[in-house]
Amino acid sequence: MANPSKKCLKIGLLNARSWNTGTHDMNQISLRSMKRGQKKGKKLSEVPSVTNYRFIHKARTGQRRGGGVGFFIRKGIVARIKQLPSTALEHLWLEVQLPGAIMDIGTAYRPESVSVRDAIDKISGSVNLMGHCNYSCLLGDLNINLLNEDQPQDPTRVTDNSETLIDIILTDTPSKCQKVDIIHNRDLSDHAMVLTYFNIKKPRFNKTFKFKRYLHNMDLTLFKSDLNLIPWHLINSFNDVDHMVDTFNDHILTLFDLHAPIKRSVLRGPPKPWITDSLKIMMNLRDKALKKANITKSDTSKTYYRTLRNLVTATKEREKKAFFEHSINNNIHKPALLWKNIKNITTITKSVNTSLPDHLKDPNEINAHFLNLPPYSREDIEITTNEKDSIQQAFELKITSDQFPKPMFQTVPRNMMMQLI
Repeated sequence: MANPSKKCLKIGLLNARSWNTGTHDMNQISLRSMKRGQKKGKKLSEVPSVTNYRFIHKARTGQRRGGGVGFFIRKGIVARIKQLPSTALEHLWLEVQLPGAIMDIGTAYRPESVSVRDAIDKISGSVNLMGHCNYSCLLGDLNINLLNEDQPQDPTRVTDNSETLIDIILTDTPSKCQKVDIIHNRDLSDHAMVLTYFNIKKPRFNKTFKFKRYLHNMDLTLFKSDLNLIPWHLINSFNDVDHMVDTFNDHILTLFDLHAPIKRSVLRGPPKPWITDSLKIMMNLRDKALKKANITKSDTSKTYYRTLRNLVTATKEREKKAFFEHSINNNIHKPALLWKNIKNITTITKSVNTSLPDHLKDPNEINAHFLNLPPYSREDIEITTNEKDSIQQAFELKITSDQFPKPMFQTVPRNMMMQLI
């Protein structure tokens, strides 16, 4: 996986069925383009190390040979393993933090002992558990040949006797995928390296407008003078209460519009309450130092600017950490205050779209979908002998007489019986 701060996120798949060469040959093939590799057939200690990459591995379970699956992740990428139940399907999933989004990236290998249906069910269950992520991508070898002779396609595995397309990349957002490259290198593996490029950018903040009266700049002496000039006695001369209230409000609003008019400010980013007044003064000094360094070009001014820049950066991190510790972490058991602080630093819109999506507006189509479901055969419903016995014991029906419920009702307390009546 490449650095997501670049123009695109590069993800690659390599099914290294066997390492035919040493580590030095691997580096000559430029593994920096291989952002994720699937390993099988070798032990973890025999996997070559790649500079600036860390290796996350999930070993194969049972007594079968092979090394399982794993990821080469470039340093600097925030990724954590998603813990899933262990199954016969070899798969591993990561949650990758991208700018403004979360992407789940998985790798899977289906042994021939696992049926295609079971493999798809396991993958579907894993994807459902990652529903909170914005994007999904699965790379793997499911041992399903998708090569179609009628269409121009490149095989991903080439041997002396066959050509197949079994190394695949699946994603729920193909529009974000720029292209897919298939790179063959028989010295490394008979499987090709499959690379894809995701164009995932940080979403731009939609600027919003804030309207506010700034009362701290008011001239109180002039404000009191104009306040005394308002003819308040005329309000009592009106007979209509609504007219009195409207006149009072007009006088007050006119006075404040004169001394503290409403001003519009543009919010070009989410609120940052950890930017204190002291920090703003430091940032202003930093900006002045940068302007002076660009004009004078002297080493002294450049050194002074770097010192202020580092001081502002360190202070900002400390203020931000202290704010989250005081406002968020210390209010975990105070949900009302916690959510109030969260809303103050986020741009949560209150508008909720309650309209149904287009594919759910026609009830006839929904009904036809369930009517046309394929029936299940008895082989599809697997119930063990113990489960059958427990079901029969739990739902056993017996023929009874009219006198059977009488002893049962006699055991019910009288106060409960009155409530039932």
